This record gives sequence, C-alpha cells and structure tokens, in this order.
Amino acid sequence: MRFLRALLTPDPTRRRPALALAAFAAALTLALQWATVACNHDGDWSALFVDGAEYPAAPPLEWERHRRIAGTGFDGQIYHLIAHDPFLRDGLDRYVDAPRLRYRRILVPLAAHVLALGRPAWIDAAYRVVILLCVFAGTYWSARCASAMGRAPLWGLAFLLVPAVPISAERMTIDVALAALTAGFALYADRPGSRRLLAVLALAALVRETGVLLALGVAVALALRGQRMQALRPLLALVPALAWFAYVHARTPPYEYPLDPRPLSGAVRAMVQPDPAPDVPPGQVGEWWRQTIRRKPAFDRVALAGVLLAIGLGLWGLRPWPPAATALAAALFALLGVVSQRADQWLFVYDYGRVYAPLVLLLLLRGLREGRWAMALPLALMWPRILLETTMQAVGILRALMS
Repeated sequence: MRFLRALLTPDPTRRRPALALAAFAAALTLALQWATVACNHDGDWSALFVDGAEYPAAPPLEWERHRRIAGTGFDGQIYHLIAHDPFLRDGLDRYVDAPRLRYRRILVPLAAHVLALGRPAWIDAAYRVVILLCVFAGTYWSARCASAMGRAPLWGLAFLLVPAVPISAERMTIDVALAALTAGFALYADRPGSRRLLAVLALAALVRETGVLLALGVAVALALRGQRMQALRPLLALVPALAWFAYVHARTPPYEYPLDPRPLSGAVRAMVQPDPAPDVPPGQVGEWWRQTIRRKPAFDRVALAGVLLAIGLGLWGLRPWPPAATALAAALFALLGVVSQRADQWLFVYDYGRVYAPLVLLLLLRGLREGRWAMALPLALMWPRILLETTMQAVGILRALMS
C-alpha cells in the first residue's frame, strides 16, 4: 500500500517509483513480445526483425535462418544487419539499401554489437535487450519528469503509448531509443550545462539525424536569452555524431533523399489518396474484421490528421516568447514535418509515427505540466490505426490462449 502511494505521490527526490515503473514497462514489453512470438511465429524470435523475402539477404548471415515474410520487410532487418558490421569492415554494407543514410544511425546497432561482445551468434538477443533497455530508460525518465512537474510518477507509463515504442518492440526499429532520449532531454533541459543533458544530446544525434534537433533546441533557447557562450556547449555535444557522419561519408556511396519542396505536399497527397485497403475475400476472416480492414483508408486519414495536429501544436507551442528548450525542440520537429519529409512516409503511421515520436512525447509532457489534455489528442488519433495494424497479432494470441 505504501509503495502504491509512492507511485501516485510526486516526489522529485525519490527514484525508486520511477525505477519500478521502468522495470514493469520493460517486463510488459518483453511479455507481449514473447506472446506474439509464441502464438504467431511458432516461437521464432527472428520474426521480430520482419525480414522481407524481396529484400536481398546478406549471404554471410544465411546461417542465422531468419524467418522471412512476403514483401520487402521493415527497417529492423537493416539495423540488425548493421549490428553485425557496425564499422563497415566486413562488407555487409553492400547489402544495406542506403548505407550512407542507415549507417549514420549507429547507436542501437552499435550498442547491440558491444553488448554481444562482437559475437555474431549473440547479436539478435543483444539487439532485443537494447530495445528493452530503451523502454526502461524512456519510462524511467518520463516518470521522473512527471514527478518533477508535480504529477504522479505513474504517468511515466504513458511513454509506452508513444508510437515509436510499440513499433520498435514489434519490428525492432531504432526509434524507441530517440524517444527515450527525448524523455531524458525533457528531464534535464532546465540544466543546460549538466553532463547528463550533454550525454543525452550526444547520444540522440547518433540514433538518427533528427536527434540533432534536441541540441539545437537547447542552443537556440540559450541564445534567445542572451547566453551565447553557453549556447556553444550543446552544439559541442554534437561533435561525436559529426565525426561519425564524416567516417560514414568517407566509406559509403552517395544517397539521394527525394524531397518535395512544397510544404506538406506529401501529407496532403496521402490525405486525398491514402493507400487502398487490402483485398480480403469473404470467408477468409470474420466478416466484422473484414469490414474493419476495408475501412483502413479512413483509419489512415485519422492517424494522419493526428500527426498534422501535432505539427500545428508544436509550432503553436513557441508561445510564450522566448520559448523553453523543450518547446523549441518540439517546434523544430514540427518544422521538419512541414519542409523535409519524403512523400511516401506520410502513407503509414508506422513511418511518420516513428519519425515524429519525439514531437508527440514533448507535447504529452507539456500537456501534463500545464494540464492541457488537448496535447494528447494527436496520440489519440494515431492509435486506432496502430491498433488496426496489430489486431491480427492480438487475435492470434487470443486464439492460442483459448485453444
């Protein structure tokens, strides 16, 4: 009873409730992974990497015998491959679709490689452990943020609802790491010179390039307050990432990132012409489920409206002026959505839901601090489409439990 009271009582000096919630979140994530692997993939954990039969497999890794699905698969298979050759020494980069782009996002693959002590047979398990550690860290920092805001630490479990978290747990993508570090950024942002903040900023930039926006948010916030010399410190935190980018640039071929210069043109196109619903013949699944699948374009439009609302709220959050570092970082992610996303990445919530997870999380935390529950609306609009994508796995688990 005393411990439950601690989960509901804000106390920034106590870390034990946040640690307990973080352990629970990681354990819950692992339990759900085990359930879907056991019930939907015949106990084959390699299915979580979602290797596609149409994606060229790396012959040196054929011994792994990963479970493959029809189609091109998903990003997790690529970052798993990078984890086997993080320093581009063994030639596995030849089997990566865009090595210059993918290898810049080194933190999760490198962490898995180090955790596995470089042993190829341990890479898969180490990679999954890294994802769980990110869930742990993100929940811990979120709970600490909630407590520092005068809210119950229990709110830290809301981290599990950020789209990057379930997507990364289901498909082994790297974006949960940036979401976790964004929670750490929110906790330490009011201490711009602290080593913890600088470490978070340095690591975020190594997860993916958009992590640089967190450091820029701190630097611009300090500059707007006349603290120009202090603004250099968060920029210096980007030096490891810039050095790594240079290393990758020198060892990989060029890669063109196709962009449409018209603001939000891809989002508008996806809203007008979403991906069509798959053709499901009568009798293949239950009729209620078949009719739900046929409404997939409507779910896509609702989810897209959610991320567009997040972009609008991120820009609106620049008020009052000068804004805090967290508000500036959110606005920078929102501006990214306006000017620089590929058109095809607006079609599926598993794509833009991961890219804009930091924005969604920062909005959630601001809403928690200010009591503005409308800040959670973008997340609420995206989740129906996420649930639609995961329903078949849930049905498989329920069938196994009922059999």
